[in-house]
Amino acid sequence: MLPSTHSVRLFVAIILAIPAVGLLVVVAPLIILLSTPCLAILVRRKRSLFPVFTDDSARRSNDDGVRRQHVLLQHAVITGGSSGIGLSIAEELAKRNCHHITLLARKEGQLADAKKKVEQVAAEADSTTKVRTVSVDVIDLPKLQAQVEGICNQAAGGAPTLLFGCAGISIPNTFEDLSSSDFRVQVDVNYLGSVNTVKAFLPSMSSQTHIGGNIILISSMAGQIGTFGFSAYSPTKFALRGFAESLSMELAAKKDAHVNICLAYPPDTNTPGLMEENKTKPEECKMISGTAGLWEPEVVGNKIVKAALSHNPSFDIYFGLDGWMLSAVAAGMSPVTSLFDAICQISLMGLLRLISLFYLMDFDRTTQNLHGTKSNKEKGCRKIDKTWQAFVEGQVGEGHLV
Repeated sequence: MLPSTHSVRLFVAIILAIPAVGLLVVVAPLIILLSTPCLAILVRRKRSLFPVFTDDSARRSNDDGVRRQHVLLQHAVITGGSSGIGLSIAEELAKRNCHHITLLARKEGQLADAKKKVEQVAAEADSTTKVRTVSVDVIDLPKLQAQVEGICNQAAGGAPTLLFGCAGISIPNTFEDLSSSDFRVQVDVNYLGSVNTVKAFLPSMSSQTHIGGNIILISSMAGQIGTFGFSAYSPTKFALRGFAESLSMELAAKKDAHVNICLAYPPDTNTPGLMEENKTKPEECKMISGTAGLWEPEVVGNKIVKAALSHNPSFDIYFGLDGWMLSAVAAGMSPVTSLFDAICQISLMGLLRLISLFYLMDFDRTTQNLHGTKSNKEKGCRKIDKTWQAFVEGQVGEGHLV
């Protein structure tokens, strides 16, 4: 059997890439050596929060990480907190004894169940976490803003020190099969919902000049690469990056507002939302989005919380080797707060771009093969239908039917 055209192209590409990879391996250390002093000046580290404490043990601690975490673990507000990644983040915060957690979502029944789960986790961790729920739709900015005062009162924990924008929806399908309402609802929830969340809570967070806080928006790996079936979903996640980059620069300009922003790019995560989107997700889309594997929400939530509580929170929060590579090759003009990330990006960008072309080639092969298989099946079905119709009309005998 002769090898396919794709296999031949892939083999030739690998052979031709060997000299380029060898050159990059030789040049990369030189780039690192020459650029490190410059990067030490250029990398913009996130501003640490002003250390104001109410807990004596945290105040006396010499560990900056402990001191910072105590500041941040005052009050966490989580949109989309009734299930999925949002719920996992809440459970992780409860394990870390976050003083107050407020879960926001639309459905009161799911919120009540989520509250019980978080409280159970808190009890098992011997945590004193207090959990509140608020039923609100992030699409409706006036109603969301009307809830802010109650959410941010002192009894509820004050203004948020951690704000997680987890509300989202995905309706994957081919462009031809997506309706205009499919596009609109994803823009409303995924993009405008996050914008509304920040719009509602940023004023109260910025007013805490002695504390500040971190805002973590949940994008997706589909917000770094557009693939088959995500023509409506990917743009809304790409938009979050532009929003976060612009907002990050504005927040950095405010000397008295210690608020940072981070953007998480989780892969496929085993949540009720993924199960729902798989109902309409084309097979091509499933195979491509599954390249980075299926992650459990507890693992994703743990990684996001760790990043949010770190001494120098990264602008990009990525997951696994594929996530790191994609974040590096798609870095563009994104802010960088880690010297390690900056060095990797400038020294390995060429190599990572080369690797990404192999990924794209494989994605193209996957979609073309599956599309071809579907076309052949459709042609076969049409042929059978015509033969059956001819049989019914008495034009052919039983021997023609397969």
